[in-house]
Amino acid sequence: GDDVVLLAVGAPGPPSLPFVDAWRVGGDIAVEPLDVSYPFIPNQLRSVAARWPLCRATLCDADPVVLRTLAPHHVAMSAWTVAAAGGALFLSDDLRALPAERYALGLDGGVVPLALSGLPAVPQDLFPVDPPATLTSALTDHLGGGHRQFVPTQWRLQDGRTLWVNSLGESVEIGGAVVPAESVRISD
Repeated sequence: GDDVVLLAVGAPGPPSLPFVDAWRVGGDIAVEPLDVSYPFIPNQLRSVAARWPLCRATLCDADPVVLRTLAPHHVAMSAWTVAAAGGALFLSDDLRALPAERYALGLDGGVVPLALSGLPAVPQDLFPVDPPATLTSALTDHLGGGHRQFVPTQWRLQDGRTLWVNSLGESVEIGGAVVPAESVRISD
């Protein structure tokens, strides 16, 4: 019926779009048996960056915000990744098993309306100045204990604000603002 949204998961985008209402733009954030870990978040944001034009044609889903085991700043990056896709907002945790203080982690600062806006954020620096010497994956990064993927650092949000993303292991200055390691910051 009209109240049902058909989400394509694990399906190629363009061939699927005429037959579905929404599309999962990248891999899973929590891969069994590894559960959730930080390297899967920048990987998902990279997928949103690569596919954002398709998110103007369909609702894009960047996988759920995972609340259970990540550090609060990683939950926030996960939530803003979902907001950047702009097509859906899911939680995959059993909220009954979580402490109450984790319920709203990452779901502040306007994340929810942007995640449900039906429009993507637009990466402003899609291509790296210094491309990586080798390609990597979230799984390789997880097993190696690091993160080596290029992620755009500046995004124009659906409401006109700027999202600054620092996926690196140290604080950096982006757009005149210091962004802590593996964190996000929003312009005023």
